[in-house]
Amino acid sequence: MKPTQKVAYLLGGVALAVTAGLATQSVSAHLAGNNTELASSLANKLNLEESTVSTALDSVRTEQQAERKAEVKTSYTEKLTQAVTDGKLTEAQKTLLLGKYDELQTKHEAIRTQMETLRTETETWAKDNNIDTEYLMGAGKGGPGGKMHGGPRGVR
Repeated sequence: MKPTQKVAYLLGGVALAVTAGLATQSVSAHLAGNNTELASSLANKLNLEESTVSTALDSVRTEQQAERKAEVKTSYTEKLTQAVTDGKLTEAQKTLLLGKYDELQTKHEAIRTQMETLRTETETWAKDNNIDTEYLMGAGKGGPGGKMHGGPRGVR
């Protein structure tokens, strides 16, 4: 295998593993946005405090994220191990790839935290200015105005 093919293989593997992790976290983040409504409904139906239900939902979501993250990394590690066994990668390259994977995961977490902070600040700003969050860019279910693309309902 040519060195350029090895590099392409290595980068493709890292990108795939990180993308799988990002997709999982993106779905979890989307579901987290619905936790308030879900917690409220469940609390109402079960005669519990909303904060108790919300805390339980957050705990379950965090556990599921951790489990999924571990599954993705284990699967990626197994794929790299097989590539070493097949002679497509060296053990040193596998180690480098796993290190890069961890680095990218750490960077993604930092970006995700920044985005969550920005979202919260923007929602607070909208509330302070008596602006419905449906008019914020990227707000609502599936994007602005409940659609995947475009702006608030009726605004084009």
